[in-house]
Amino acid sequence: MGYTYPELVGNPSNATIVASIKAQYSGPPDVPVTSSKAKTRRQDTAPTKKTLYLAEVNIPLYGLDDGRGGASPYNVAVFVGEVGNNVKEWTYSEEFVGIVTTLGGVGIQYNLSTTETVDLSDALKKAIASGATSEDKVIEYLMQNLHYRLELGDIEIPREKVQGLKVSLVSTEVEVAQSEDVFDRWVGGFKRHGEVDV
Repeated sequence: MGYTYPELVGNPSNATIVASIKAQYSGPPDVPVTSSKAKTRRQDTAPTKKTLYLAEVNIPLYGLDDGRGGASPYNVAVFVGEVGNNVKEWTYSEEFVGIVTTLGGVGIQYNLSTTETVDLSDALKKAIASGATSEDKVIEYLMQNLHYRLELGDIEIPREKVQGLKVSLVSTEVEVAQSEDVFDRWVGGFKRHGEVDV
């Protein structure tokens, strides 16, 4: 179709593409990294690991009845902290951490779900930095402060309109990349910490 991403022009190496993606989309590194062009690498040390906390959203793809024999699209907005009353301000608030969306379907009402995750790292870093919680109390803090709401077009959707939707707190171990040309690697299975019901 004659379309490509700018990062792919000139057929760069995989290492160059990874470095470009990380430079554009990653936040600040959790640990210092060694450049892929450096002469020495940290090969003799064990990889650094961190725990990654996620909101796991099990979302029914066609779960919101559109009243015409089909399913309406809707969003699941995820927050860490208090959720304001003004739906129009939800995605601009400090507490907003991410969104999961389904497109619904014209004339479709199948019982199908998918699972998506929302990274809670930035919200957790802010909470620890502000003293709202500590490293050893993150699960308790997140279980008390992790919330979700359903919405579409600045209109809140009552939860009872979407049966089977579940949001849970999960965590996994991540091996932190030690060079700019490698992604972090999820190495653990998921630990489940409970379902969010508020």
